[in-house]
Amino acid sequence: MSRVSGWLFIAIFASAVAGCTQQVEAPNDEQNPHFQRAHDLVNLQDYKGAIDEFEKVLETNPKSAAAHYELGWICENDKIRDYAAAIYHYQTHLRLKPDSERAAQVHDRIGVCRRELANGEFPLPTSQNLQKELDRLNAENLMLKQQLEALRTQIARAQLVQSNQVMPPDARAPTSTSQPTTQRLYTIQSGDTISAIASRFKLKTSAVLAANPKVRSEKLRVGQNISLPVQ
Repeated sequence: MSRVSGWLFIAIFASAVAGCTQQVEAPNDEQNPHFQRAHDLVNLQDYKGAIDEFEKVLETNPKSAAAHYELGWICENDKIRDYAAAIYHYQTHLRLKPDSERAAQVHDRIGVCRRELANGEFPLPTSQNLQKELDRLNAENLMLKQQLEALRTQIARAQLVQSNQVMPPDARAPTSTSQPTTQRLYTIQSGDTISAIASRFKLKTSAVLAANPKVRSEKLRVGQNISLPVQ
């Protein structure tokens, strides 16, 4: 009976040793030819080819945490930018290997990928885009000012024509040869000067000053009305 027990103990011990030996001799993922080929393709910047090789590693060993990490890194690469796939492979790496020495780095990369996905759906404005929008608004504002000024000039002319039509002939007669027969109003805009206004309406600066004896050219105010002679 003791001899049988001894043989049984030897058989159990041998089985345990064989099991340990088999576990130690199990092929490492990084020794997989597809794994090595994938790294060679990464060095050649053939990222799509590398993805195919790492997926073949997963076909051989679906629980390869290393292959999932490498796939996450490649999918996040600027040449691929498949951030959703990168997040999946990073998360799978952590699930298969919770004690991964790269856990902190992987968590950081997942956060970066999520921000990239958010920016892709709702792109944040850049300084260049903001400057372009500001330039567009400034140009539009300038155009509106010019249109408003032209409209004011048209209205002033229409009012002037209407007032001449309703005035009696004697009132429209000139009282002095040195003064213009009729005048129109102009509203001072930002940056205006008497000489600039005269040039714009093809008048002499002296004529504009003569039509506005109480106006001081160096103290023009925005919104101030001055008279312009009609030639």
